[in-house]
Amino acid sequence: MNESLDETSLTFTHWAGEVKYTFCGEEITLVQDPTSHVLGSTVWDSAKCVMKYIEVHRPRFDAILERQRPSRKSKKAQPTSTTSSLSPASATVCELGAGLGLAGIAFAKVGFCVVLTDVAPVMPWLRANIQANCTPTQLETNVFAHEYGWGTSPTSLQRVVMSPYDIVLCADVIYEAACVKPLVQSILAISNRKTLVLFANERRTPIVHAEFMRYLNEYFVWTAIPQSQWHPEYAKDTLEMYEARRKHTKTPLDMVIPDDPSLAPSQDGLSHSDDT
Repeated sequence: MNESLDETSLTFTHWAGEVKYTFCGEEITLVQDPTSHVLGSTVWDSAKCVMKYIEVHRPRFDAILERQRPSRKSKKAQPTSTTSSLSPASATVCELGAGLGLAGIAFAKVGFCVVLTDVAPVMPWLRANIQANCTPTQLETNVFAHEYGWGTSPTSLQRVVMSPYDIVLCADVIYEAACVKPLVQSILAISNRKTLVLFANERRTPIVHAEFMRYLNEYFVWTAIPQSQWHPEYAKDTLEMYEARRKHTKTPLDMVIPDDPSLAPSQDGLSHSDDT
């Protein structure tokens, strides 16, 4: 099925080939593939909630951008001589498990420098949606798609934009208990104690949720974002959002990502039993 759907709330969009969203007066159009078995080939509700949360709380995110400008205004978004990574003039966001890119694209549209990451099978959709929704200038200096698997070395990310990031975004990525540790390892590897970590989840099995909460309590100071602060048309009982900052300046040894790639977990991007 290749129909198009204009969305005004959390309407069911899984079977549409194209979905459209209004964000801060602009239209975001995403292509997706409902026939694919690749996890991340359709838009998930948590990403929609984050998009509208950014819109509702635009002044807060504008303030984050403004705080970064005094320290970065003399820097242009161009490669450094030693790392070939960008030294952006704007505040930075890294989205882990970006899927089709809705939430990350929203951050880019309000002025953040955004790196959207996912595993190889998802990248064609992610790149296509970024190309379709961002200007040539943004694509050159402020919005980047990058292949990255959780729990693997972030060295390649450093070649795009130097961490620590100002915001790390994780929307609908808590779907399997075994994925929680490598996800948290990656968050710790690209953040510091000033980094704002945003989680948006759809509750699935109690085991998955318990594993997520165990790591959240162990490594972060966090608060749940009440649904009274969400866009009212983009809230439902099974969704939850948290904001967190890491507890420790140094990453605990058991959470350091191994240098040997063979020791890091693999992610194939395929659907799993907890995804439905």
